[in-house]
Amino acid sequence: MKTVKVRRGMSAAKLRGMFMFLNLHFFDNRIPGSMRVEFMKNCGNKESKKDKFKLVDAFFSLREDAIYLDDLLRFFPDYATICLLHEMVHVDLHFRGYEGYPIDKGHGTGFHAEIARLIKIGAYDGLL
Repeated sequence: MKTVKVRRGMSAAKLRGMFMFLNLHFFDNRIPGSMRVEFMKNCGNKESKKDKFKLVDAFFSLREDAIYLDDLLRFFPDYATICLLHEMVHVDLHFRGYEGYPIDKGHGTGFHAEIARLIKIGAYDGLL
């Protein structure tokens, strides 16, 4: 009889630890340690009251001071880390005053410059 290994996935504590590691090593601890970082079932949000609910892999909620990742990403830790880095860039830029054009939804030139900085210093090594 063959045994089947059950894949448990990344725990909430492991996700929190990853956030703390990334914050220390790649963001110089600029992101407040009080930021909540959690998995969420059916991860998504509405950008405004008139918008429809939209499922996403991850998002930063300024109102809730939290980063949310879709619960299914716990089974894909490399991709979860990539999504976490993406949202951490949004948080970091927000606290440094970067808004960008509304049409870019926070993904303007400043955002891309930060992603390039992270690539250059090795944040994505082993993930891509």
